[in-house]
Amino acid sequence: MFLRLASLECGDAGDIARVATMVAPEVIHMASTSHVHSEPKQPNDTTERAEEMSADALIADEIQPARSTEPDDSDRVTVLYGYGKVGSNTRFWLDNTLFVGGIAQHVPYATARAWKKLPIGRAIHILPDAADEASYAKAAGIQPMAPARLAAMIEASDVDAVFEALGPERARKLMNAIQARIDPRA
Repeated sequence: MFLRLASLECGDAGDIARVATMVAPEVIHMASTSHVHSEPKQPNDTTERAEEMSADALIADEIQPARSTEPDDSDRVTVLYGYGKVGSNTRFWLDNTLFVGGIAQHVPYATARAWKKLPIGRAIHILPDAADEASYAKAAGIQPMAPARLAAMIEASDVDAVFEALGPERARKLMNAIQARIDPRA
């Protein structure tokens, strides 16, 4: 049983006694900070328990255990298999699931977890369904390009092709970040 201790302002000794009856004696002893005892006391009745508690009485409530970070079997995830090693237009199937460029999206977590148990499991990367290309590269261990080399490649690239690859929203985000560095007053 998980316990959460919360502070309660009590108006009189009657309130303290009512709270003390709701809490097990061992919890009261653990929660009490106003007295230090070499041996635990065993109070005989509710009044003695209430006197042991400080002015800020502590109450214990059951709480729900927090949901684990692991998704449910029915949750959808993105799976990488061969990302960065196969061409971006390469299409292949694994258990009736289409991978394009090494990426399968909207895969049930139970299926992805089963693939991790296969001999190819070390090459499988499971990501949240909302993951983006930057997350893919990080999960697959692809190192970012050196800034000087990246700048040279962008200069040599067609602006329309770069825009198409980024998409309008990411292109706008990149443009705003560059504009902020060019004109710091904005």
